[in-house]
Amino acid sequence: LGLPAYTMRFRFYQSDFDPTTVSHPSWPSASTWTKVSSSPNVWDFKYENSDWRVTDSIFFSLGSSKFSVLGANTTGVTNMGHLFRYAPLVTIEHAFDTSAVTNTNYMFSSMPYCSSLPMFDFSHSTEITGMFHMSSGFEYIPDYDFSSARGMITYLCEYCTHLKRVPDFTFTVNNITLADACFHLCGA
Repeated sequence: LGLPAYTMRFRFYQSDFDPTTVSHPSWPSASTWTKVSSSPNVWDFKYENSDWRVTDSIFFSLGSSKFSVLGANTTGVTNMGHLFRYAPLVTIEHAFDTSAVTNTNYMFSSMPYCSSLPMFDFSHSTEITGMFHMSSGFEYIPDYDFSSARGMITYLCEYCTHLKRVPDFTFTVNNITLADACFHLCGA
């Protein structure tokens, strides 16, 4: 997509949705939204910071305005913890650079609409607790390399009630101290 650094491109399913009019935005004040196209409703989100984790989810305040991420240039971002938590994300069309990311705690947590993800490079992620926790829409999660994960990986896929198979994640077992409820209540 040729996006500038620290930029993520969104397509909103609601044709008249304008993210700049959200009354209680959770995105950082230094971030900006720029409209790219009216039809379809495409916007670029830019936040020139290596830490994309805010108090909770950056995109939580998009509420019921379903969206897809078309792509991103996130080279240099090191923290994506809680990034899409509670967000109405439907799909990510192209994987973006996560090779420098070390914190992905709850990154894709509590998302009801997304059923699958592209293959990301999470091989440098050291914190992955609850990464997919309560995302009831997931039917498929790729076999991610979590070999750098350390400490607790609790609640990793807990309540992924539609998950059709257990992902073949890669771990370095000696680095893990607690893996409680990783696949708890994955009924499918």
